[in-house]
Amino acid sequence: SNFLGTKFTVYDAQPPHAGAIVKKSRSSRLVGLKQVSPRVPAGNYTVAHISYELNVLGA
Repeated sequence: SNFLGTKFTVYDAQPPHAGAIVKKSRSSRLVGLKQVSPRVPAGNYTVAHISYELNVLGA
């Protein structure tokens, strides 16, 4: 989280179904100016990436 918005990832312990399209993601993420490795067990699968952006125009 920062003054421009918030970004995070949702994980699930169950693998995706057979027809799911799985994209590779980076094993770490940037937080401010530091790089932090996620503390996610190897058996977890990415479900979603969520991003909230600051609306400075109020529209």
